[in-house]
Amino acid sequence: MQEFAFRLRNLYLTNNDMFNQVNDFLPFSVFTNRQDNFNITYSNNQLENKGPELERLIEFGSSYLPRISCPILLNVAKKKAQNFLLYNDSNKVCSYLQNLQANRKMKYFYAHKLFLDDNLYFNIGSFTDDLGLIGDVFKKVFDPVTKSEERWLKFQSLTKQEKVVLRLLAKGHSNSEISDLLFISVHTVNTHRKNIYKKTDTNKINDLVHFSMVLELI
Repeated sequence: MQEFAFRLRNLYLTNNDMFNQVNDFLPFSVFTNRQDNFNITYSNNQLENKGPELERLIEFGSSYLPRISCPILLNVAKKKAQNFLLYNDSNKVCSYLQNLQANRKMKYFYAHKLFLDDNLYFNIGSFTDDLGLIGDVFKKVFDPVTKSEERWLKFQSLTKQEKVVLRLLAKGHSNSEISDLLFISVHTVNTHRKNIYKKTDTNKINDLVHFSMVLELI
């Protein structure tokens, strides 16, 4: 979807008439928002049709967002956008995840943000319940983390090195293999592993795979 986001942004900039002709037939949400306050300045009907909560978000602006958002993922998305703004690179993309209330149900929304001009972002995304099996994966992966603030804080307390070890563990590497890859002792790997299990409140490799996916997506 990232590659298509760049193509659609270029169409918006170079042939707005053609963009408007195809936009409302797209199977995902397209919208622009301000860089300074994130207020939406344009959206297609895919976003508006998801529920009255999204209509109010468009009408009242980003100040309404905390009322319909998971605060954990909202804060992560805001920090990503702030860091993204520092780069100010039209060739970069910022992928982010939200959990928004739509028709009184919390639904995950995965999107990609691009620079449109000096004042606006261009966004393209989908509610994950429209993505079939992929949407089920999002729910399975994020629900255990985002529904417990205490667990999220433990997860966030992982050090950079622990996050690297976590990714390698999730890929099936043994302690000795991780030791060789990171040029650290097996004892250090064991220490990192114990800390990871403690902070993520798990001791199952399947759960580590899920946490690794969270790291890749947030």
